[in-house]
Amino acid sequence: MQPVLVCTGTAGDGVRGFSRRTVARDDPFARDLFRDKRPVLLDRTEFAARARAWIADAPPDAAACLAVALAGEGAPAPAGLLFLFFAAKPKTDAVADRLQSLVKQAAAALERALRAERRSAGMRQAIERLTALYDLSKAFGSTIEWADLTGIVVRKAVDFAGAETGSLWLLDRAGESVELAASAINESYEIADPPESVGASVIGDLLADRAVLRRNRIPSDDPVAAADPAYPVRSLLAVPLEEDEALIGALVLANKRGRVPEFTGEDQELLEDLARQAVRALRNARQYEAEKKVAELDALLAVSREITATLDLDKVMQTIVNATAALVQYDLCAISILDRGRLRVGAVSGMAELDRKNPEVKRTEDLLQWVFFSGADVNVTQGEDGSVSADRPETEEKFRAYFQESGSKAFFGVILKDDEGKLGVLGFESHEPIVYDAETRDLLQILVNQATVAVRNAQLYQQVPLAGFLKPMMEKRRRLVEMPKRRRIAWAIGLGVVLLLALVPWRLRISGPARVVPGRRSAVTAGVDGVVRTVRHREGDVVAAGEVLGTLNDEAHQAALAEARAARQIAAGELARARAAGNAATSFQAESRIRELDARVAMEEEQLADTELKAPTAGVIITPRLEERVGQNLERGAEFCVVADVATLTAEIAVAEEDSSLILPGQAVAIKLNPYPTRTFPGVVSRIGARVRQEEKERFVIVEARLDNRQASIKTGTVGSGKIRAGSRSIATLVLRKPARWFYAKIWPLLP
Repeated sequence: MQPVLVCTGTAGDGVRGFSRRTVARDDPFARDLFRDKRPVLLDRTEFAARARAWIADAPPDAAACLAVALAGEGAPAPAGLLFLFFAAKPKTDAVADRLQSLVKQAAAALERALRAERRSAGMRQAIERLTALYDLSKAFGSTIEWADLTGIVVRKAVDFAGAETGSLWLLDRAGESVELAASAINESYEIADPPESVGASVIGDLLADRAVLRRNRIPSDDPVAAADPAYPVRSLLAVPLEEDEALIGALVLANKRGRVPEFTGEDQELLEDLARQAVRALRNARQYEAEKKVAELDALLAVSREITATLDLDKVMQTIVNATAALVQYDLCAISILDRGRLRVGAVSGMAELDRKNPEVKRTEDLLQWVFFSGADVNVTQGEDGSVSADRPETEEKFRAYFQESGSKAFFGVILKDDEGKLGVLGFESHEPIVYDAETRDLLQILVNQATVAVRNAQLYQQVPLAGFLKPMMEKRRRLVEMPKRRRIAWAIGLGVVLLLALVPWRLRISGPARVVPGRRSAVTAGVDGVVRTVRHREGDVVAAGEVLGTLNDEAHQAALAEARAARQIAAGELARARAAGNAATSFQAESRIRELDARVAMEEEQLADTELKAPTAGVIITPRLEERVGQNLERGAEFCVVADVATLTAEIAVAEEDSSLILPGQAVAIKLNPYPTRTFPGVVSRIGARVRQEEKERFVIVEARLDNRQASIKTGTVGSGKIRAGSRSIATLVLRKPARWFYAKIWPLLP
């Protein structure tokens, strides 16, 4: 039942102001009319009374008003109210008699219109709800960042429910405390003093009860309404968020707006649907955050390995300024170290060779020197309005000039220091404000510590004397220089040949004749006995799974199906007559007969469907002269044709018996086919034959390799040759492999 009455139509002078006027259904005068269902005549003084202010501004010449409840016969409640204004006071009974027929017809018509409106309104609500859920799925799928997603969840909840404000409360990872994840304000409404959050006073009870909380018309002295004096809560809708029966938080909305400023059951259902989608989206975002953190730790580990992989000081500094980009965002990174009492820039990102005369390098070096002697880390950012945020006034003035000269808007400088003292400074510049969260700062601090250790170790390594290591090498070099030139050349050539044969690897390929066969064959068999009536495809045709390739003569099956259906209809008639006669025994027999005939009809329909010969899988027909099978008799299970999947073919390669031990599954294969002498088809070894075959004097093993034939360029039955990559061996091994094997086979019987 509608909570308000709306004026939907007017006629005559002076009543246009009543159009779309609303009044509460529980108004005393309206309630009396609905209850009594009798016409009420009011004079000017009565309908102008303050209690009936919603009809007080009647036409000025109206002396009386007749209020009639539009109630049809048998209707539980009137469909509406009709007000008639008269210039002169009429007789109530006379007017009521004349309006009796009109009221009945109008009430019936209005009830039909209201029912139709309710149906259409229900359909509109269903469509709007589906549209809203679709918009939700798109909005929640637009991002996977945790901070962005939490804000989207609250904003969408506020917009869809028509609330003023909303807050998303989530449990921490330990599940011990509730934290405010995000809040949103409905931008469609003007709110004088919006709160930072809503629902703090009910979130504990809500999570404890695990039940939806919906409250309307909250009194001003209620604790929920008085939680924030600057923003009283008049209505509240809160839904707990559960993932796999475990609480993760709650979504709270406050102060419903609209024509009826109260949260309804539809709002609750919509918010519950939104909560379910939000839980899934938040779970994905949380998993992404965990994966992102793992990726950051992996990147930190990779950077740490690169930094500590060498003791060359220049390479260490180059690695620090370039590899750090995997962890933090910047446009320029530079490092300066203290060398012999002087701080000098050691490396700049993006520069393979450091040009100290470059004005930009000189400017960066001066800035890093200023940070080093300031004795503290520096984090300075310039806002969009040109203001510079810094911890000290002198820092603000210095960086305002530096940003204007360099075009940067942010600088982050970290001093490298250990137990022995300050070592240098590492600086990051960006053309956009640098905002590092707590986790990024932790990663950056670990990186700075490792960079400090790496630079210190590289400096110490430069100070280690190497005379004991270089002296033997210098002695051998002296002996080599004293050797005659021709002898040195001969030794060099011989050594080069030996090293070439012994150390240089070369790919070992096992070759053999190859033949292409289908990767998978599927036989098309007859499901019933019959004579082939039609053949719809020929050899080489590409067919889809389930496509009809041919048909069998189905006249006998059609007749059997018609006979079964006719018998079923007769049995149904007998059942109807038996039930009409009240004969229970005959009815039982007829029902059994109908069930038997239903099974027979199903069997006949199945056999009729089996007269169509369909392809079990997609592929190409490889049966030759298939069209000549028309008129042939096929028994049930007999093969009609064969469909082969030619998207993936199998190449059978005959590998010599003595080389079969080198073949392993997964090795790469190159196939050269006779129709394509200039093309090489790649493949992978999929199976190795279990037995050795022999043809005349040749003994070989069949090796199968998968070939990709999605372009349908290879025909089955094509022959050629194949090479299997069996790894790499030294050139000497490849040259001496067969002679050594023959020699060992001959000498082995002579060995003890």
